[in-house]
Amino acid sequence: MFRIAVVDDNLEYAQFVKKKIHEILYREKVVCDVEVFDKPMAFLCEVLEEDAFDVCFLDIEMPSMNGLELGRQLRKFGNRIIIVYLTVHEEFVRTGYEVKALDYICKKDIKRDLPVVLRRLSEESVDDRKNVYLITERLRTERVLYEEIIYVFRRGQNVVFALTRGEVMERNALQRVMYKLKGREFVQIERGYIVNLNHIVRIRAREVYLTNGLSFRASKERIDEVRERMQEYWGGSR
Repeated sequence: MFRIAVVDDNLEYAQFVKKKIHEILYREKVVCDVEVFDKPMAFLCEVLEEDAFDVCFLDIEMPSMNGLELGRQLRKFGNRIIIVYLTVHEEFVRTGYEVKALDYICKKDIKRDLPVVLRRLSEESVDDRKNVYLITERLRTERVLYEEIIYVFRRGQNVVFALTRGEVMERNALQRVMYKLKGREFVQIERGYIVNLNHIVRIRAREVYLTNGLSFRASKERIDEVRERMQEYWGGSR
């Protein structure tokens, strides 16, 4: 399901965009949840606290905080939300590249261009879902991108994901997590640790060195498999 935000100080226009998104994705048989914000700070607080959205459509020209500054704030805090800019002035769009915006739509062309952008998002999300671990608990749902995961380890009855952006926890068994991680890039180096091959710098004897400066000792039973998996993964067969 797409979680989409539309941020525009013109609430009437934001509701119009929401309606068009629903209509287009319904025809494409894509489930979505669209929320509208007419205050940029309210959106920023929610997305940083809850990581609540996959995509945001941002109006470039807003009085309290324009869409470009809003995009900079999102990236400043490491948020990876997909940004699409809405504007009435096409010349403003070029500055959107600094926040790696996916695209832009001129408001006068919204009916023509919105279906194209949404189709692109739908197609890219199919590939993205293959590389996402979903933590689902009673009061919490969180996406973890494979590329963020450096290693995973057991702490009591929880599993801790050591990420490039910090740590997140899930109440689960390590073996269940290993089963859910379908990517070829993950290998269990000993009973309590799973490592992302993309973050291994080198292996010396049984010591596995990672990109964050830490190292862990692989078990005698697993070290040969770890070496083989690393050679296979980095040997051109990815």
